[in-house]
Amino acid sequence: MSLATACPRFPDLSSLDNWANEALNSEAYNQDLLFRCRTPIRARYAAKKIPEPTLLLCHDFKGGYVADEDLDCQGYFPHHSGIAYWVRAFQVVNTFVYFSHTRVTIPPVSWTTGTHKSGVLCLGTLIFEGSDAASDASRLLTPNISGVGYHYADLLSEVARYFGFDGYLINMETVMANIHEAKELVSFIEYFRFALHRIVGSHSKIIWYDSLTLLNEINYQDCLNEQTMPFFRAADGLFTNYFWDASQVFSSARLAGQALGPDIWTGIDVWGRNVSYPAKSQVGRALKLIEDAGTSVALFGPAWNYEELGPKDFRKNDIELWYTARDKFTNDSLAIYGFFNPLPAPLFQTQNYQLFYTSFNTGHGNSFYVNGNLEFSKTWVNHALQTALPTYVPGSRHPELERYSSELYSRGITTESLTKFSVTCGIDYSVAFYGGSSLELISNPDEGTLNSRPQSQKSTSSHLRSASEHQANAEILSISSSTRVHATPLFKFDFSLNPEKPFILNVTFNKHSQGDVKIRLDGSWIMNPAAAEALSIAEIFAAESGWRHSYEANFTNSVLNSWVRKSFSFSAPAIPKAISNVLMTSNCSKYEGLKFVIDHLDVLCSENFKGSIHFGSILLFSEFPDLPLELNSPVIKTTFDNNGIGKDGHEEILPSVRTIEVPTPSRVAKAWSDSYRLIRWPEDEETMEWVVYMNSQMVGVASAPGWIFDNSLLKLNSDTVTFTSTADTGSQNIIDENERKDSIGVAENAEVSSIRIRIDAVAWTGTVVAGVELVVSMAK
Repeated sequence: MSLATACPRFPDLSSLDNWANEALNSEAYNQDLLFRCRTPIRARYAAKKIPEPTLLLCHDFKGGYVADEDLDCQGYFPHHSGIAYWVRAFQVVNTFVYFSHTRVTIPPVSWTTGTHKSGVLCLGTLIFEGSDAASDASRLLTPNISGVGYHYADLLSEVARYFGFDGYLINMETVMANIHEAKELVSFIEYFRFALHRIVGSHSKIIWYDSLTLLNEINYQDCLNEQTMPFFRAADGLFTNYFWDASQVFSSARLAGQALGPDIWTGIDVWGRNVSYPAKSQVGRALKLIEDAGTSVALFGPAWNYEELGPKDFRKNDIELWYTARDKFTNDSLAIYGFFNPLPAPLFQTQNYQLFYTSFNTGHGNSFYVNGNLEFSKTWVNHALQTALPTYVPGSRHPELERYSSELYSRGITTESLTKFSVTCGIDYSVAFYGGSSLELISNPDEGTLNSRPQSQKSTSSHLRSASEHQANAEILSISSSTRVHATPLFKFDFSLNPEKPFILNVTFNKHSQGDVKIRLDGSWIMNPAAAEALSIAEIFAAESGWRHSYEANFTNSVLNSWVRKSFSFSAPAIPKAISNVLMTSNCSKYEGLKFVIDHLDVLCSENFKGSIHFGSILLFSEFPDLPLELNSPVIKTTFDNNGIGKDGHEEILPSVRTIEVPTPSRVAKAWSDSYRLIRWPEDEETMEWVVYMNSQMVGVASAPGWIFDNSLLKLNSDTVTFTSTADTGSQNIIDENERKDSIGVAENAEVSSIRIRIDAVAWTGTVVAGVELVVSMAK
């Protein structure tokens, strides 16, 4: 299936004005619903005392808006190969810039949605290049109606809010009319930044690219200096040109200072065009130079290994570029991943709760599964469907991972291979629970006798239900201390628990093995530094043995070969006694300045684990402290109890006593149509995406509140369309009879054919809720 409408962009400021007059002042401009990202950026930024360098990706890919990549707003079902460029390591990326050579670049909704789900800012581009762009550049200085700001700063901020992205890279590669306009451009940027932060949010960014100077000349400085400093101060940051040497990077860092150094993104052209530093597969050498200086990094053209080396071996080449590249002379790591601290996994937050969810989806696949059933058997691509991938990739080396591995080893757990026992871990595209991929762990693949593949037939759903119901209660078991245990660290977290309310770990898995396998959540009590200092207990707190605590969810059953969903309920551990005593004697409330944070998720395998296991999804859910969970929608119910006290002083999980409710979508039955070309439904704040079926066959997944069918798919005349609904759904006719006759004009004796359309909602929690099936009758 192909989608007819490509992503919007604006070739000049006049076209932007024309669009605004129609779109922002008229509710009839419904087609834009398809291009508006409705996914808020997920939180993953742990508080840092000192700002750290970050990574920006500037995605300049074949001029932008590429067919079979991201041109169609809802992806490609089917796709000719199932291979498209995607960002493998969002866990170390802060900002993504969608770059094209059109005046105002609106990031395709698929990229904005996918980056937001990964906790990454998505920016568009405002570009002026060539002598013919000078007059348009001068128009930027047009005052707004109030006379205290600039019209296009306000309008561009509204465009970002309207389409759901987070700001702009300003690329001014043309001169202004005169030197006075060049200087006034600094005021424009300063106001633009103010307007964007007010309209979009404080997280939004305006980044200035190093090109135009105050002397009204295109003169690339390649660093922060007296020419670029005014623009740097006015914007949220500076993206330097690519022709720098090491001395310029160090001078930029010194001039900015430690606090503002990370707001300088030193540009690296991954293609290595006219630069003095190594690039392409050796780009890590350039990163070493920047790492020593302490500025941030902007990688321009990171899809080099896809464009130049081709898509055939892209997965292998991309893993090498990001994770395994090494210097062939010194054996030092040159992998991009190793130069940046990975950020915590992205969390979806509302006023009442927070959750982490992933289906290990990369945004493309060889087939598509829903609830473990094979629903679409062809290759597909949709960047919007990417979910969080593991923070730590097995086989990669990173200082932070090495520190964590040392900590695990001190507790009798190893991340290194044991004698005659090893575990490999990776994304598998042959089977999934939802989407096109899952996470597979394999032990001793050459020696194991139980390495069968999971079933892909639709009959799997009955096994899923019975197995899920049979194992609804949580079970917590301990691996014997005499058994050697291998840990595969997956996710780094900053997941704060409500210490007075339980939290949920929900996992779908498909096990075709024998032996002990567990998911381990590891965390610690954290005290606000000011509170610790005021109570003079910082040293006591650091030395207290009870400050760390872990939870283990067990999957040690024998061979299953079907998808199973298991829920585990936990409670925050008891406060360490030394801290509790100090709080009581200081007349403080029980949890004042204190919180328990889950900081890692690992998979533990004992040496008796032989075979493999697929993880289809992981959900971690917790209510926020002191905020009641208020829902007006259907829910998943998981039971737990938190009244028991174990022998070690921590809370145990006992049989069912109370219920916590995890939200799922509430509105999927109200889909309606105004023509067969456009089928829409009301937005639901709990819905992540929609699975679309025609005549009981899946045709795609929508990530925006709308879906357009191409004429080539239906091959029917839109002037002779009628709309009815099925009798057994109880829903009303989609369009009133009189309105239908007036607006569509169906011939009295026209021969009609019916197409059944169903739209299923997918929650933030990964739960799929079936929608009402509508019958669209087509006159031949």
